[in-house]
Amino acid sequence: MSGPTNDAFLNLADHLLKERRYEEAVPLIQTLEKEAPDSVKTLAWRVTVKYILARHYYHLKDYAKALGYLSEILAIDEKDTGAYAGISYIFSEVREDYDDAIRILREGLAHVPKNLALLNNLAYNYLMKGELEKGRKILDQIDEHEAIESTHVRGTRGLLLIKEHAIQEGARFYNIAIRLAKDEETKAQVRQKKNLELGRHFLGQGNKARARKLFLEALKIQSDSEVYRRQAEHLLRLC
Repeated sequence: MSGPTNDAFLNLADHLLKERRYEEAVPLIQTLEKEAPDSVKTLAWRVTVKYILARHYYHLKDYAKALGYLSEILAIDEKDTGAYAGISYIFSEVREDYDDAIRILREGLAHVPKNLALLNNLAYNYLMKGELEKGRKILDQIDEHEAIESTHVRGTRGLLLIKEHAIQEGARFYNIAIRLAKDEETKAQVRQKKNLELGRHFLGQGNKARARKLFLEALKIQSDSEVYRRQAEHLLRLC
C-alpha cells in the first residue's frame, strides 16, 4: 500500500464510520492496521487510525476498546487534546464517573493549560458532580472572546445557571449554544442536553409531571448519539 492509497483508505474508512456503515468500514480499518508498510506509518498516520478505531468501538458500545485506543494516542502524543476530551467524555457521559473524568482532564491541562475544550469539560464535570463553585471558577477563567463563540462553553454556562436554579437564564444560554452550533447533529445534542438538565431540576424539585414532559421531549429529538437518549430513558423511569 502506497502513501496515497493509505490516505484514500483513511478517508474512506472515516466516511463510512460517519455514515454508520460499520460492516464496510471494519475491513478497511483492519487492512490499515495490519498491511500498511512501516514507511508510511508516521505518527500522524498512526494517530488518525487510532482515532478511527476509537470512534468505531465507541459506536459499538465497546467503551473499553475505545478508551484503549484513545490511551494509545496519548502514549504517542501526550499533548493530544482530542484524546483527553474523548476519554473524559466516556468517563462522564457513559459511566457518570466524574472523578475519573476530572483526573484525566487535569492530566491534559498539565500539558496544555489554556485549552478551551479541556477547561470547559473540566468545569462541566465539576458541575455534574455538584461542585458548583469549582465549576464556576473554571468557567470564569475562560477568555470571554473565546467563550462568546463556543457552543460548548455557552451550554456549560447554561448548566451552571440551571443548577443554581436560574432556570430561564440557563435555558437562554442553552438556546444561544444551539444557535452557535455549526451542524445539525450538535444542535440536536444540545437540545437534548437542555431538556435533560431542565428535567433533572424539576425532578429534584418534586415536579415529576414537568420533568417527565422534558425527558419525553429529549427522547423525541433525533441524534446519532445514544448517550442522552439513554440518560433520558433512565430518568423517565424515576418520574
